[in-house]
Amino acid sequence: QMKWFEKKVPSFLKDCSFKIFISHHSYDTLNTKRKPPLKKYKASLRTFFEKNVLGKFDVVFSGHDHALAYIGNFKGTDQYISGAGGKFTSNKDSRMDLKSYKSHKGPGLIYLEIVNKKPFRGAVKMVTLEGKKFNSLKIVPLKKY
Repeated sequence: QMKWFEKKVPSFLKDCSFKIFISHHSYDTLNTKRKPPLKKYKASLRTFFEKNVLGKFDVVFSGHDHALAYIGNFKGTDQYISGAGGKFTSNKDSRMDLKSYKSHKGPGLIYLEIVNKKPFRGAVKMVTLEGKKFNSLKIVPLKKY
């Protein structure tokens, strides 16, 4: 997959004004016990991101971490996490560092609202469910593009 990506994808991207990368695993994580690259696969994944994604894509949307969060900007690429619809494992679970990020202990979602295609204008927003009522939604703007 990496060889295919490195060979084919750059030519697909050259005429794009805004580039979005979607992945299961993220470049960085909220999970304090799994900060990359502790495992071999994470090290190769991190290398892949550094070589092919960071600075080449505008945003990365990923899952894996059970939270909703804006992680930050890495070499010009913003990273958002929306794993398991933000379903946080447990309020007693201290593995997730939610205090350091714009984040929410789910449920909810993160989405990109496109206002204009050329020139590209849009905004990434977080929709969170507040309380136990399904219709109690809160929209939190994260970043404008």
